[in-house]
Amino acid sequence: MALPALIQARMSSRRLPGKVLRAVRGRPMISYLIDRLERCQALSSIAVATSTEPSDDAIFRFCTDQKLKCVRGELDKVVQRLLGAAEQTGAGAFLRISADSPLMDPKVVDEAVRLFEAGEFDIVTNVFPRSFPKGQSVEVISVASLRRVSTETSNAYDLEHVTPFIYGNPAKFRIRNFSCQKDLSAIQMSVDSESDFQAFASLVGRMTKPHWQYSLDDLLALREDAAPQGAR
Repeated sequence: MALPALIQARMSSRRLPGKVLRAVRGRPMISYLIDRLERCQALSSIAVATSTEPSDDAIFRFCTDQKLKCVRGELDKVVQRLLGAAEQTGAGAFLRISADSPLMDPKVVDEAVRLFEAGEFDIVTNVFPRSFPKGQSVEVISVASLRRVSTETSNAYDLEHVTPFIYGNPAKFRIRNFSCQKDLSAIQMSVDSESDFQAFASLVGRMTKPHWQYSLDDLLALREDAAPQGAR
C-alpha cells in the first residue's frame, strides 16, 4: 500500500529566508524534491504543509500553479499543521520530509515506507540514530502517534519540531530505525545556509543527466569529484 508524502515548507527560515522557492537553473529548490518524490514507488500522493503567515502565500501560489495540494496551519504549531494535512489524506500514516532536502534519494523513501508496512510501528526513521547524510532524512509516521504527540505534550519545542517527543520516549512508541551501510552522518546535503545552497546549486550545475537519475551514491561521487584534492 502506498502512503502520502507531506513536505514541510516555509519561507521564514531563520538562517536562509525564502530558500524553498529560490531558483537553481530557473527552478525553485522545492521543485527538485517534488521531482524526486514523484519517482518514488511507495507514495500515493504529494502535498505541501505550510503556514498561514503572509510570507507563505508564495508557497501557496507555487502549489496552485503546480496543481499540488497545499495545506496551511499555524507557523510554530507544526504538529497540528501536519496532523490536519495527514487527516485530510484519509491514510493511517504518511511520509514526513522537509523542503530543505532537494536531492532526496527516492530509494531511501521507498525503503522507509516498505519497512513501515512490513511491521507494526509508530514511526520508521533513519535519524535515530542518524547514519545517512543530512538532507537524506525520512520519517514515516502513523497518524495515531502524531495525535498522541499533540495531546501528550504542551512543550513548544516538541510541537514545532514534531518528532523529538517520540524519540525522547522510546518506551512509549514503537520506533524502527534503519541505517546506511556506512556512517555518512557528517555529510551535509540539506540546505540550511547560504553555503549549503551554493553547494546544492554547484552540484546541480555539474549534472549531465536529469537530477532525479542521480542516486545517493551518484551524488556522493559527484561531490567527491568536485572536492579539492586536499579535501578528499
